[in-house]
Amino acid sequence: MRYLYGDSAPFPVQFDYLSSFEGFLEAAVDAAMQASRLGHDTHRAIVKQDAAAVAQERALGTVEQFHQSAMSMLGDLLRTNMAPSTTEYVEQLRKTGEQVLAEARSVCRASVEDLHKAGVQESGPETGDLRSVVERCLKTEVVPSVGWACAMRLVDNRCELSTVFNHPGRIVSSFVSKPMQGSLWNSPVHVGSLLPGLDLQIGVQKNWITGSVSRSTLSLDDYVVGGFDLNDDAADIFLRKRADRPDSFLFKLDNKGVGIMKQLDRDVGEEDVVVGLDASEIAALRRLWQIIKMSVNSTVNLRGQLSYVRVDGHDLFANGLVRTFIERLVRSIAPTVLDIIAHSPNPAELSMKIEDEQGRREEIYIRRETLAAKIDELDEEGQTLFAELGICGDALTSTDLETAE
Repeated sequence: MRYLYGDSAPFPVQFDYLSSFEGFLEAAVDAAMQASRLGHDTHRAIVKQDAAAVAQERALGTVEQFHQSAMSMLGDLLRTNMAPSTTEYVEQLRKTGEQVLAEARSVCRASVEDLHKAGVQESGPETGDLRSVVERCLKTEVVPSVGWACAMRLVDNRCELSTVFNHPGRIVSSFVSKPMQGSLWNSPVHVGSLLPGLDLQIGVQKNWITGSVSRSTLSLDDYVVGGFDLNDDAADIFLRKRADRPDSFLFKLDNKGVGIMKQLDRDVGEEDVVVGLDASEIAALRRLWQIIKMSVNSTVNLRGQLSYVRVDGHDLFANGLVRTFIERLVRSIAPTVLDIIAHSPNPAELSMKIEDEQGRREEIYIRRETLAAKIDELDEEGQTLFAELGICGDALTSTDLETAE
């Protein structure tokens, strides 16, 4: 099964782009509507609450600074009269002052938390709806990613996974990732189930007299993957002897052929042991890295529940950046949508073809007016967010329409 443009030219991506694009457009339009309803009032309320929290912390800082100055002055006075009674007096003042400061810190924390809760309660329902449609938007296949990172930590015999995606336009999204029912990462995973026969020269003994480290062969088949941090360029892999034990080894690898092993299960007070890996050991661990990556891709729903979205490093929801978010996503997919329009025989439609293994082709299409009707529900400002897609009204020039014909 492969996908073609409407004029039978090869399509660069192989999935039902039109259905996914329609889902994206519906979610993006919903997000624009929700953001408009949420409006600037909620953002101003959050800014006001943040300012109040900063004021609370500034007041606490003033008290702390005054306390430090007072204690310094008392220390100077004490040096002129070191009698036991004055020493005890100063010590009592110091303890009382620190107790007052501790209570002030506690009150400040509680006050900041109350301010935050008030903000959440004020904008909670609307923000929740907006979060839901943004999640729908990011889960559609048309939203591209230019890099990803996946992390796992083994906690109470459960693999806790999360995935971070880098999207065009300095957009970053993070999801709680869920293993598919009955799949590999639903429970602790032994190295042997991924890469049997992984034996490395990583058994270490340190000579406490000379400081030299000797190495011996260690089989890792029975070790459990305690966690990992993977991206396209590097990997940290944690291994432990048993699922209920702390991690024993950390392997750090990158695409440049660098690899080290750090022994983690050392007694308190002992120095860490870090050993450089040779080329054959790095090659073996790189195979493990790729196997873990492939198994995660095939058995884990990487885009589960949305954790956060950041634009230019700032939280999307707390900073009123939904418009920027939509603009940048639309800009990233617009070239593909315009190519589909240009290759569609009927300028009133976006069309593609599906070709099966026997060469039989089936046309799929969406009428432009159907898509335009979704955008027309927005006000003029909202409609400009989607102008680059070339769907509405006279978005395409007469020359473009002649090309499409």
